[in-house]
Amino acid sequence: FLEGATTPLVVEWELDDPEGEDLEVGVYVDLAEESLGRPVAIGNNLERYVITNLISGRDYLLTIVAEDPGGEKGILEIPIKSRVSGLDYIYPSGGVFENDREFSWSYSQQSSGYVFRLYDSDHNPIVRRVVQDNKYRPELSFEDGRQYFWAVSVLRDNVEYAGEPVSFISGQPFGVLLEAPRNGEKVSASGVTLKWVLDGDTEMIRQKEVYFGELGSLSRYTVSSDSYQTGRLLPGRTYEWFVQLTDNSGVTIRSETFRFSVENRPPELSLISPVDGRAIGETYVDLTWSGYDPDGDQLRYSVYFGSGSDLELYRESMQTNQIRISGLIMNRIYRWYVVATDGENTVTSETRTLYVVTSQVDLQVEAPAADSVADIRPVFSWKVTGAQAGEFRIYLGESQDQMSLVATTAGNSFQYQDRLKEDSTYYWKVELWRDGSLLASTSTVQFRTQSSGEPQLHDQRSVTAIYFGEALNIVSLDTSGLDIMEVRYNYDGEVPVVVKGNLVYVIEGTGRLTTIDYSSGEAKVIGTIATNTSPVKIVLEGGYLWILDNKSAGVVVRVSLNSSGIPEGMDVVYRDWTTPVDLFVTEDLSRIYLADALSGIKILQREGTGYVDRTSSFDLSLEGYSRAVAEKDGIVFSGEAGINGGLKLIDTLRSLKSTVGRYYIVLKIEVLDDILYASTDKGVAIVDISTPASPVVLRDLELTQVDEITVSGRLMIVKSGNRMLIYDVERPNDPILLESRNQ
Repeated sequence: FLEGATTPLVVEWELDDPEGEDLEVGVYVDLAEESLGRPVAIGNNLERYVITNLISGRDYLLTIVAEDPGGEKGILEIPIKSRVSGLDYIYPSGGVFENDREFSWSYSQQSSGYVFRLYDSDHNPIVRRVVQDNKYRPELSFEDGRQYFWAVSVLRDNVEYAGEPVSFISGQPFGVLLEAPRNGEKVSASGVTLKWVLDGDTEMIRQKEVYFGELGSLSRYTVSSDSYQTGRLLPGRTYEWFVQLTDNSGVTIRSETFRFSVENRPPELSLISPVDGRAIGETYVDLTWSGYDPDGDQLRYSVYFGSGSDLELYRESMQTNQIRISGLIMNRIYRWYVVATDGENTVTSETRTLYVVTSQVDLQVEAPAADSVADIRPVFSWKVTGAQAGEFRIYLGESQDQMSLVATTAGNSFQYQDRLKEDSTYYWKVELWRDGSLLASTSTVQFRTQSSGEPQLHDQRSVTAIYFGEALNIVSLDTSGLDIMEVRYNYDGEVPVVVKGNLVYVIEGTGRLTTIDYSSGEAKVIGTIATNTSPVKIVLEGGYLWILDNKSAGVVVRVSLNSSGIPEGMDVVYRDWTTPVDLFVTEDLSRIYLADALSGIKILQREGTGYVDRTSSFDLSLEGYSRAVAEKDGIVFSGEAGINGGLKLIDTLRSLKSTVGRYYIVLKIEVLDDILYASTDKGVAIVDISTPASPVVLRDLELTQVDEITVSGRLMIVKSGNRMLIYDVERPNDPILLESRNQ
């Protein structure tokens, strides 16, 4: 019998079937005066349930029904009285109780009396007595230093309304009251500070201990202050804690136990295939998607599919992330989306369109590619397979939902005659029509037009930056010579910085991404964004910043920039349970290559707004102890360590893998135009990859230590221990040392 219960109320039980069969368990929470209603939870071998909603001052009946496959049932019933509102305990309200005082309380409404209840430390009842006054002293002797619980029930109209039990210590000259977080409070997963207050003769306290952890799994921590920092918590979990004090004579007292829950983060959901606008030539389609819950909760999916304006629920509460839909009608347009839930949070995917055509036609965009930068008079091009003739219709607009037909052609390209707005985002797609019927459509592609003030490529290549000597060193090289600008900045991280014009992007070890304008000669912070990552690499490609995070899994984060170059948003484009240490993004953003020190090279292919691991689709094994990766014209270069370490060339088209040069260890790779720079066991290797399948080692700069390499135009900077070395690599086979500085 539970009196004065509050939520969240955790109820646990044990199941025991003589035949060892699985039991179907149903949990019912009903008002005492009502018959058995619908179950609030049901599942196989269920042994725990958390009650989260109880109306104040009501009587409930918790019923647990276990049924075996043969229909035999076992039933457990637990009466519950929820805590009544308006009842306040005056003395003791926790802490120490002096033996010669009376228990007292107040109630804000009318009553016909009270029931005084007293329990020992194990919640076994000691006293239960009806009284008329709002104070009472039981006729018994309390044991000094022992914990007790007391409570009061209100009598009204011959009905008993229970109050919550409160703990106290008898006869002890000091006590402890828990302060924060309050019982039942919800906190952030970033952590919380447990706080409490001591009263009485605190000089007698010899030891303070905090017991903290998830329900039923507490750990003990000895502290010297009156607080304790939990550190990061697991989202969606419930924790409990109490404080225990020990005096000089060894007597201990314990506070009441508080519980708090951690916010549950919503799941992440992305559609995989078919891509938006895909044309298919079959009467069935396989829909696939990817779901991830950051709290580890089990996800269930519901699929909506149809050809009308309002899509119908096709399948609900699925645990798999794919489904085949049959019975499609030719020459009809269908749409679909997916809804994912973790039981508390629900997210909805984008809506995609697919076309069912009489023959299989594949139509794909070539240029401007997705997320690329194009001229204000772009040339639109595409490729088609499976169709010999037809009319191509080109749609263009500044909004994905409001694109206009701008041209029709029978060819595979179109020169836009008007001028688009500078530094603006546009969307475009192509449709193939024949005899009044739609045969195929590309997905909608987003691109950005160039700005008149955007730095030219050769200007960017003459400037780079490196953090050295507690300063950002902005290094430039032009016809007037070498210039080094030292910008003082306190950087707490190890990831090399990224330069874009007058901006430097710096990402701290905590994941904070900072944008710095150095044009004034000082580090002027013009933007910060919390990425919640543990970054190991950041690169700039295709107008985006790309962050590699391996804190708890291999994650690639894409950061979008506004017209001023300041990060304004981000999204996770890939996640897997690996620990990559390097990434390379191709110029057209169609692929991402990851280097994993345990599993080798991973090849991610863009599909829709995300990327999918296609490593297993290649005939060639990509395994190895890879520490760095780069790519040129489809040829992959992998820096590896271990028994068979070195610089590896991987030709995925011809399924060939070979070794470049004679190196045992290659830890870093940078590629600029036709030259590859790598840190090796010899120092820095400079390799001509103008013909990627036949690389030529031009030079080995002998250095005992290489911590960082950065290249731009004619510049190469090497951080070697406490030295910064600046080279002119206009002639890569004969680099010239321009400057050497020590910290």
